[in-house]
Amino acid sequence: MTRDSSDPIIVDLLSRWDDNKYDIPLGIIDDMPSDLDPYNGFEAGLFLYWSSQNRFLNEKVQKLVEIYLPNMVPLSHKKLVEFMKNTVGYDLTASFYNEKSKDFAVDYLSFSRHWKYHYYEDLDILYPAAKKFSDIPQTENHYKNILELLDNRYKEWKTS
Repeated sequence: MTRDSSDPIIVDLLSRWDDNKYDIPLGIIDDMPSDLDPYNGFEAGLFLYWSSQNRFLNEKVQKLVEIYLPNMVPLSHKKLVEFMKNTVGYDLTASFYNEKSKDFAVDYLSFSRHWKYHYYEDLDILYPAAKKFSDIPQTENHYKNILELLDNRYKEWKTS
């Protein structure tokens, strides 16, 4: 599931953005859903959901999220993808975050390495049998596990 950092496209992207870590996309949802991976991008939507619950988003994005949030019950991959598309579009960027959390979002999510942990790698470790992120089961317990992981990583990042 982890994106291959030796991929020429990724290498080129990282070389162009190496000087400014805030310009690197943090999460992307394809605008053309695939039959093979209809819930592509749910992991970015889940990170956005977690961020909103912790009030880590800038004021404008937080308000957008709060308008859409009542429709987030029950959580599902489909709802998370719709949530992200309907609130921020197809890209998750550092500009959506407030000063309190922007560095964490970039350090933990970006494709360049700014911290020892990386969200996508943590999901690989948590769900080694999943071939793609949308293979993670859509259950409350699995979402709780990921949200708890995010809480723990944020606490650890703050003390590092």
